[in-house]
Amino acid sequence: MRTSVRNINLAEGAVGPLLVRLTIPMIGGMFAMSSFHLADTWFVSRLGVAELAAMTFTFPVVMVVGSVAMGLGIGISSLVSRALGNGRHERVKRLCTDGFLLSLSTVILLALIGLLTISPLFRMLGATDDEIHLIRQYMVTYYSWVGVLIVPMVGNGIIRATGDTFWPAVTMVVSALLNIVLDAWLIFGGLGVPPLGLKGAALASALSRAIGMLITFWVLGSRNLFTLHWPGLRTVAGSWAELLYIGVPSALTHMLMPLSGMVTTRLIAMYGVGAVAAWGAADRLMHFSFLIPIALGSALVPFAGQNWGAGRQDRILYGWNRANLFTLAYGAGSMMLAWPLGLPLARLFTHDPAVMRMIAGFLRITLTGSLLIHTAVQGGFLLNGIGMPLRGAMLSTFRLLALQVPLAIAGNRMLGLYGVFWGIAVAQLIAGSAAWAWISAILRSTGHSRLKAKIMGNLG
Repeated sequence: MRTSVRNINLAEGAVGPLLVRLTIPMIGGMFAMSSFHLADTWFVSRLGVAELAAMTFTFPVVMVVGSVAMGLGIGISSLVSRALGNGRHERVKRLCTDGFLLSLSTVILLALIGLLTISPLFRMLGATDDEIHLIRQYMVTYYSWVGVLIVPMVGNGIIRATGDTFWPAVTMVVSALLNIVLDAWLIFGGLGVPPLGLKGAALASALSRAIGMLITFWVLGSRNLFTLHWPGLRTVAGSWAELLYIGVPSALTHMLMPLSGMVTTRLIAMYGVGAVAAWGAADRLMHFSFLIPIALGSALVPFAGQNWGAGRQDRILYGWNRANLFTLAYGAGSMMLAWPLGLPLARLFTHDPAVMRMIAGFLRITLTGSLLIHTAVQGGFLLNGIGMPLRGAMLSTFRLLALQVPLAIAGNRMLGLYGVFWGIAVAQLIAGSAAWAWISAILRSTGHSRLKAKIMGNLG
């Protein structure tokens, strides 16, 4: 009987090339998923401003659900990578099996809650009755297929924990390419299918993700990562508790982003449907520009987890500093490109001059803060990877609730619509600077503590 698990050892070898090797496949995957969402937005924009505004209202809610999926994925990746770093292969199998049971339970709960709260939730966000009618076309289908989002996220988290970022990237690329084809077909109709509009956009996303889920299952099935042994409810509940200890703070952390986005959407809605549509397009473009730093952040989870399990805080600190230097340069480049490319990019979504100016303005202002936004985000990934989710949650709470929301509201009062985005930019600059210094201090402190404990143990 096999007891070992196929795994790439991330606690050995040169740190820089290792992070590059982990990140490059994830860049392709993140690029594909950004294209996924960008394609949805572009195709829906062809239906009209009303449909684009309706879809924009769904962004924060969809991000909340995605945050739950990401929290579970990061939780399982953190636990599995640290167990691999310790060489506990049977523990890995137990965690993987119990993690899938937890994800299935989560799917059922989210689908029920979501379907029952569509109208009151979006009315609270400022949507009119006509907009809610359009929103329902999208969200009913989305909630009915929510399992194809959550289950693969957990599966890919397991695969990444083993040091393999290639196959998770493949599933994202395949899903994104299929989504483009299905969007064009299902939204506008053809080959015997009537035009489905927003419902077609949601169905295209669901079907393309379902194919990606099948690829994930195929990869997992080819590896020795699960067990059929039933250890009893107490053991499974213990695994769930460990997963939720990482997953819940991580999910709540990621939920803060759409929740702060809801505040932003509410502020922008005061300026009319054109402003909401412009923010929706600009938001998708900004997420597209963040794909490389987010890919690097995702790579930090298994890297930090395995090295933490192996007691190599020195490697984690080195990787953290190198990642920040790279993303600082990347953020500066994004900021400079936003000024000449703002209007050409806006023309991809609309020919309305006022909406184009708003899209370009939002990009130029908000990307000014991207100089250090990636540092704060990557810090959250790293803290989850080493099993410090509460500190990761503290960092995101500071960035989003203590800085971003108050500064966006203050900016709105002082400068109007564009003041919202100046507030967001300033918040990111402050939070990123604080994150770099704080996490570096944590890693140095824990590294010294572990070294001292090891020395004392050897002396004893």
